[in-house]
Amino acid sequence: MQFSEDDLRAALRRKDPGEPFTERVMAHVIQRQARVTAAPRTASRLGELWHRRWLRPALTGAVAAMLIVGGSLGFLHYRNVQRWREGEAAKQHALVALRITNAKLNHVIERVKTSQAP
Repeated sequence: MQFSEDDLRAALRRKDPGEPFTERVMAHVIQRQARVTAAPRTASRLGELWHRRWLRPALTGAVAAMLIVGGSLGFLHYRNVQRWREGEAAKQHALVALRITNAKLNHVIERVKTSQAP
């Protein structure tokens, strides 16, 4: 079965959808408007932005980037604090070692002085 150009034009010609279609569309529009006016408006500017579909990926990406940057900075701060604590502990150990060495050397010096006395 072959279709001619006239058959194609006839099939694609505009047709009136009829009164029931118009009534269904208008009922849907009225229902949607009623739902929008009945819904309480959000006070949040972010909430308004979130309902725009094209902006969702950008907001999601921005929040993810903030979390990554915040987490990275938090981790770097944690590492720096740990290094500082390790340095303070090493300093305390070195001071204790120097005090012990000082005490031992003072003891040795006193023994040398007493052994050389006439």
